[in-house]
Amino acid sequence: MKQFNFHRFIDVARWDLTINSKFYLRSSILVIALCCFPILMYNFYSLFTGKYFDFYTTGVHDSIEPFILMICLVGMFYSIIASGYMFHNLLTRQGRINELTLPATNLEKFVWHFLVIAVGTQIVWNIGVVCADLLHGFFRLGFPSETRSITAAIFSNEFTWNAFKLINYHGYYILPLFAILIYCHVRTFSLVNAWKYKHNIPLTVFLHFLINNFFGLILVTIITTTFNDPGAFLEFIQTLEGLNPDVVIISLYVFGILLYCGILYLTYWLYTRAQLITKRNP
Repeated sequence: MKQFNFHRFIDVARWDLTINSKFYLRSSILVIALCCFPILMYNFYSLFTGKYFDFYTTGVHDSIEPFILMICLVGMFYSIIASGYMFHNLLTRQGRINELTLPATNLEKFVWHFLVIAVGTQIVWNIGVVCADLLHGFFRLGFPSETRSITAAIFSNEFTWNAFKLINYHGYYILPLFAILIYCHVRTFSLVNAWKYKHNIPLTVFLHFLINNFFGLILVTIITTTFNDPGAFLEFIQTLEGLNPDVVIISLYVFGILLYCGILYLTYWLYTRAQLITKRNP
């Protein structure tokens, strides 16, 4: 059997969307509703307190930054939770039987699950942003003040370019590096999900807490044992400024990309070793 066949891959997609149609539909509706929730609550609160018309006529509602912040937070938590549910079919024994006996290779099934959390979640969140923007515009109907678009503010070139200009190192834009590291953090939820099918999201958060504290303790121990006083540590920090920025930025990008690829490969390796019953997945 070929490792990857497009027709089998399409069959996997159809099978998953068919048996999990309610799950995907409910989760999508929930995300869209959460994107619209802050706009609804803000306008209803203004209406019930009698300040709704005053706000709109004075133009206070032109400030959409709080809406953007809350909608982006919804997208961030949605990506994390969706990553933790990457292999939700394996949650039950019957689901594992269906997944393991599916006439398709592990690579085809893994690629489909990855596309669902990497691309499908972004599509759903973008729909939520547009719906929130339309709802925002609906509440502005009939008022003379100028309406600002939430969608345009989030996806505008000006916003992206300003972020690129603000985050730089010796002229190098390192916002993509931060994005890679954030994706690495999110994909660790899929990694733990491939190892533990139930209660994996709180387990991942707990493991992050332990790992961060462990490395933090090691760093503090190294600093306190290596440097006798704060002055020596500051002198060491100053010597780092003489490093070649080309080497530093390229090394960071290589590290981030290798870390991301390593997490994906380990996730795939654990997924291919899924069994019907194990001690950690009874």
